[in-house]
Amino acid sequence: MRFFRIWLRGDRKDASLAFVRDEPEDLGLYDYCPRRGERMGDKYPKDAKVRLDPKSPGIKLGSLLGNLIGYLMVNTALKDVILEVCKCEVEVLPFTLYNHKKRVHSTDYWIINPIGVFDCVNRDASTIQYVDATKAEIAGVEKLVFDPNKMAAAPDLFRVPEDPMQQFISERLAKAIKAINPTNVLLMETELQPGK
Repeated sequence: MRFFRIWLRGDRKDASLAFVRDEPEDLGLYDYCPRRGERMGDKYPKDAKVRLDPKSPGIKLGSLLGNLIGYLMVNTALKDVILEVCKCEVEVLPFTLYNHKKRVHSTDYWIINPIGVFDCVNRDASTIQYVDATKAEIAGVEKLVFDPNKMAAAPDLFRVPEDPMQQFISERLAKAIKAINPTNVLLMETELQPGK
């Protein structure tokens, strides 16, 4: 089976696409939860508001709403496909999207927050920068390689402990997404290499 990283920024070459730079209003100190796979629960505001990036002129809506905040933000059609295929725990958080003139632009978007992480990275084959020689703390990740021996139990949508801001999908979910002909969804295949 193949696995793919979802490019959460979307197609940045298309300036006509709507883009988000900031988290939903009123998340406060909990804005990290949807980017790291931690539950928001009742901390999530009932009327969450997200504003289009004032520095990006685009207003065209895609299946995926590109962003700089590390959230998987998708429209209802894409959300429904993800929930139909995925059997893992996923938190679904609605929000209202506002345009540059502070008017409602769409109420058709959701933050998909897969909970937790899946341990599958072959650290020896990956390119990871560590804080020090103990390799106990990660400073940055340039490239992730998965261990195919661990992938048999992989969920259809997951994060990895080395970089929980990235989200990955199975080939099964990728095919289901492709079937609805989505827009602004870019996938990059992840390399597989057995660990030592």
